[in-house]
Amino acid sequence: MGVEVIGCVGSQNKVQAAISNGCHHVIDLSKENLVKQVMKLTNFEGVGLVYDGVGRDTFIESLKCIWPLGLAASYGEASGAVENFNLNHLVPKSLYVTRPLLALYKANRVELVLAANDIFDFIKKGVLKPKITEYAFGDVVKAHQDLESRKSVGSIVLKL
Repeated sequence: MGVEVIGCVGSQNKVQAAISNGCHHVIDLSKENLVKQVMKLTNFEGVGLVYDGVGRDTFIESLKCIWPLGLAASYGEASGAVENFNLNHLVPKSLYVTRPLLALYKANRVELVLAANDIFDFIKKGVLKPKITEYAFGDVVKAHQDLESRKSVGSIVLKL
C-alpha cells in the first residue's frame, strides 16, 4: 500500500510474526526504547500516524513518536485503559487523537459490506495473511492461558 510500517512487539518470539505481516522494521519493547528506536528509524522526524492497541503501557510514549500535526489512534487496551489523559501531552506538537469504535464506523450495513469485501479481497491477494490458532473446545483453559500470557499471535478460535 506504499506505507513504511514500524511494528512493535512485546517479546522476541513475535518479531518474525510482525515481519511476515508486513512490518518493515520491528521494535521489541521488552528490550528496546520505543521513542529512541522510532526516532532513529525516521532520521529524528517521527511518524505521521500511530495505531496503539496496547493502551496504558505505550500510549504516552507513542505520542512522542509522532511528527507535528500527526495523529494517534488508540484502539485497544491490552495493558489497561489510558486513564486521566492530560490534553497537555498534545500541545508540543499540536497532535490529534482519536479513540475509534468499529461499531460506529460500520454501523451502516452498506459500509460494513463494502469494508468486509475489501478485507476479503486483501486476503485473497495475499496483502493480509490472518494468523488463526485453533484450540479444541476442551482446551479452552490452555487457550486463555496462552492469550493472557501473550504467547498467542493472531486470532484464537475454539473448535466445537
